[in-house]
Amino acid sequence: MAAATAEARIDPESGLVLFQSQDDLSYEEWEHAVRVALGRSGGRIQRVLSDRRRLSLVYPPGLVEGATSFVLAHATEFADTHWAVLMRDEAAAHTAANAAMGLMETTLQVKVFTELRPALAWLFGVDAGAELDRLELWVEGVN
Repeated sequence: MAAATAEARIDPESGLVLFQSQDDLSYEEWEHAVRVALGRSGGRIQRVLSDRRRLSLVYPPGLVEGATSFVLAHATEFADTHWAVLMRDEAAAHTAANAAMGLMETTLQVKVFTELRPALAWLFGVDAGAELDRLELWVEGVN
């Protein structure tokens, strides 16, 4: 079975880091994607959107614990980072919110969403506008 790959895209205008994958990732695959994003963003990430709408409800074993340890070990790179997790429905969002509880001991601000627009609005602190319209299209791969 081939390893899953996460796509780490960075919007050049806003700096938003987008993680998307067609398959659930192991911790090692997640860490690789985050390290690539850190390298591409100059070593510091401010806004992240993890689009998990296509993935399973349950996080793979070791992913949450490993991610928490990684973020704690790289606190400088994640200082004041806003990380939105986008899930496909309320049940999945509840699972993600429980998993994110471990990240409360880090400097990350994590929030779980079931709709793209509110996630982007939270990340950027605005409710409407052309920038949110543009980012919605960018995340969905329309532009």
